[in-house]
Amino acid sequence: MALIGKWWWRFKTETTFLWVKVISSIYETSGGLFGDDSLHTDSFKSVWNDIIKTGFDINEIGLPFRNFFVKELGNGGSTSFWNDSWNGNEVLKTKFKRLSRLDSDINASVKDRVIWGGTRGVGNWSWTREPFGRAMDELHTLNGIISGAVLNAKKIDTWRWSSGSNGVFNTKALTDMINSKLLTSSDTNCETLRNKLVPKKVEVFVWRARKLRLPVLMELDKRGIDLHSVRCPLCDDDVETFNHSLILCINAFEVWCKVFD
Repeated sequence: MALIGKWWWRFKTETTFLWVKVISSIYETSGGLFGDDSLHTDSFKSVWNDIIKTGFDINEIGLPFRNFFVKELGNGGSTSFWNDSWNGNEVLKTKFKRLSRLDSDINASVKDRVIWGGTRGVGNWSWTREPFGRAMDELHTLNGIISGAVLNAKKIDTWRWSSGSNGVFNTKALTDMINSKLLTSSDTNCETLRNKLVPKKVEVFVWRARKLRLPVLMELDKRGIDLHSVRCPLCDDDVETFNHSLILCINAFEVWCKVFD
């Protein structure tokens, strides 16, 4: 999860690279990373979609992964006003949903939407229609955030990883945080032991089987790999699932019988 999560950091920091421009042309400026859940659904499969989903999965285990990406403002020219977390909090598109829908340019930069007066920022809006009702309440709060924004015309915008001491993404640090959430035990004094009499590759195989991570045909098909057939290549009696390949297949059954004998 941490290794895949690093692609979020790379997308934000490698803005001049061709692959980032390609992703941006397909998924808009934010790359789909800071939008809603509509992109990463089972009906929409792609490698980048899986990367997006991983970020949301990290959020769901209790880590504010998406909020770890913070934009340090310079001139505001390369920071998306609505899609980037530049005020040290959640992205404005999520916090002010009504107002973001009224903006004529959802990809406008901070420089486009904030006029720096030397002591405070002032909103520079371009609405499709004038806000009213609850949108006006949102606008009042948003103006308070903008007034505290500080722009520096001589400095470019940079990304900071707020969870690290040096502001740079660290895979090991994120791995440790994920492990602390996923590998907690009710008995903190209980160590995880391995049976030294069992070959390590056998233990790894069993672990992968319990995690449903074996490359059986049904799982490969779910991941969008084009296969000629998903039926068991050994017996052709049923589709190849975890249970079938390890237990129900006649070939597997014969192996188990010999083991028990």
